[in-house]
Amino acid sequence: SKISQDTPATRAMYFYFIIAFFVFSYFFDLYIDFRQHKMFNEKKVPNAISSYVTEKEFIESQEYNHDKSSISLVKGFYSFLFSLVNLFCFPYIWDISLDIISFVYLDESYEMIRSLVFLFFIMAVDYFLKFPFDLYSTFVIEEKYKFNNQTIKDWIIDQVKMIGLMVVIATPLLIGVMWLIKLGGEYFWLYVWLFMVGFQMIMLPLYPRVIAPLFNKFTPLEEGELRDSLNELSAKVNFPLKEVYIMDGSKRSGHSNAYFYGFFGNKRIVIYDTLLKQVDINGLCSIVGHELGHYKKSHNLQNILISFTHLLIFFYVFAQFLNNDELYLSFGFTDKPALIGLTLYSFIYSPIDMVLSILMNSLCRYYEYQADEYAVKLGYDLRDPLAAIYRENKGNLNPDSLYSMVHFNHPTLKERVDQINLLLPKYNVESRKMGPVIQPEEEKDEDANNNNENQNKEEVIVEGKAKDQ
Repeated sequence: SKISQDTPATRAMYFYFIIAFFVFSYFFDLYIDFRQHKMFNEKKVPNAISSYVTEKEFIESQEYNHDKSSISLVKGFYSFLFSLVNLFCFPYIWDISLDIISFVYLDESYEMIRSLVFLFFIMAVDYFLKFPFDLYSTFVIEEKYKFNNQTIKDWIIDQVKMIGLMVVIATPLLIGVMWLIKLGGEYFWLYVWLFMVGFQMIMLPLYPRVIAPLFNKFTPLEEGELRDSLNELSAKVNFPLKEVYIMDGSKRSGHSNAYFYGFFGNKRIVIYDTLLKQVDINGLCSIVGHELGHYKKSHNLQNILISFTHLLIFFYVFAQFLNNDELYLSFGFTDKPALIGLTLYSFIYSPIDMVLSILMNSLCRYYEYQADEYAVKLGYDLRDPLAAIYRENKGNLNPDSLYSMVHFNHPTLKERVDQINLLLPKYNVESRKMGPVIQPEEEKDEDANNNNENQNKEEVIVEGKAKDQ
């Protein structure tokens, strides 16, 4: 609907508030980032972790994180400028979206299509501005520290897949939200919330079964000591383990991880293949024991409920701003498109989001302490496995206190080791050093060569069949 131009002088208040907080937020983050950046110049291993990290490992980690921080600072500056320009140019971009749809003989009455064009236009420009930084991060920094295992071709294929998924997922989501805002009446906020909750509940099981396999191969763990140990651990704590998968994380990167997914009595554990050459069987069981702690303490369920509650509050407050003429006029709009209203409101809501993000990170760190304690109660000494993961992934071993408080959703290695030191005698758990890793580097290289040979054989067979046909 059109807005009357006879508006009070206070209408600019929203514009100034959003710009002021956006600038403040950037410089606050910049201050914290510089504090952390300086910490990466330290060459001496902190005493608290000197038993777990050599000086060489510490320096390599510092250099890796310093390089990542440097490119992140530059990328952040360009992202800030781009977003700031967007704030001043929203009405012009909205006009451009009308010009684009006019090529297929559509006019301003097709608000949903125009909104999609508006959103994808901004996202496309943002993507291409960040493209050089992402390319540099992968093929210069990650390559330098021997993490990257991708070719340019593989990386581009991944980018195409991600863009395609984004379009396929975002389009119906955005159309559904805008349609409910327009036709939902007084309680549209409740209908939008229910739609979003339903959408997320569909995506939770869909991601590991449909989306993740588009990027990685998930192979059931073979019978053997590791599988027996994980089955025994799961049975001990009544964890309804259905399957254990090894994910070919090394296809892209040397980084490692492990996680579980699934609802009710249908749980599955996923282990990165890179983790198998970093820890021994007991160490991997201790990591899985930590993940089982999250399950037994219902941390994932709590996070989902908190997220849904936050979403409900977000859309309820948005309902109070949707028809606020001054909000739209302060940015130069003469009508009230639903997407524009939601976008501008998101900026107004950002101070609350900033505070909630810090609080959620604090809660997640508390959850991590609880999960660590659960693993120790099961009889595991987590210190060596945790330190191995930090070492091999070149994690941040020298974090700034303010930076970690604002950005980290996991405690630092020092904080976790300090807590485990107190928990071991409490639960009468003996200290333990890790033994030989599950899959030594030499064995991994041999497996990779065998895989390449098999792949070449398969290619020859396929070519032979093609020629016969």
